[in-house]
Amino acid sequence: MIVLSCEKLKIVLDNKCPPTSQAEARKHWEESDEIARCYILAIVTNFLYKQLKSCKIAKVVLDKLEDTFEGQVALV
Repeated sequence: MIVLSCEKLKIVLDNKCPPTSQAEARKHWEESDEIARCYILAIVTNFLYKQLKSCKIAKVVLDKLEDTFEGQVALV
């Protein structure tokens, strides 16, 4: 969460993707989400990575981690 906040990527966890009518905002959100997703996947174990790599949205990855660890994931 610290890295996502510093890189100004945490916004993708707090906000949904803008509608297609807002093309520029949507493109920025999608790019930021991809970077955030990569950061998250880079820090998990190989076992978790294999389970989570099919998730296409960073928020979904974090939600699945929380489900897996029953709320034990610390989101500082």
